[in-house]
Amino acid sequence: MLLQSTARDLMVFMTDSSDHVTGKTGATLTITLSKNGAAFASITPTVTERGDGWYSLALTATHTNTIGDFVLHVTASGADPTDLREEVVAAVPDVNVSKMNSATVYGSGASGDLWRGTP
Repeated sequence: MLLQSTARDLMVFMTDSSDHVTGKTGATLTITLSKNGAAFASITPTVTERGDGWYSLALTATHTNTIGDFVLHVTASGADPTDLREEVVAAVPDVNVSKMNSATVYGSGASGDLWRGTP
């Protein structure tokens, strides 16, 4: 799950195409992204190799700005392609549970908004 318009690092594993098991190291990744079912488009997040075939993709708020399916297609020379699917969701207002007490009632109003009142 990814929060809408929030930067986040996402790990991807690349498999060596010679045996389809071993992690592919030293690869240059080519990445395309589909947002909420739209056509795939090339993106260029910062990619950091972490070792043993693992790579960290530094996604920006622009990459995660559309609610819905978030699908990456990742390729590299000498590696099997990798596909990842996440879901981008709207940020939910933070509710500080430690400040709630028995004299306060939290619930949902007609519009679905969180409200606070007394019993």
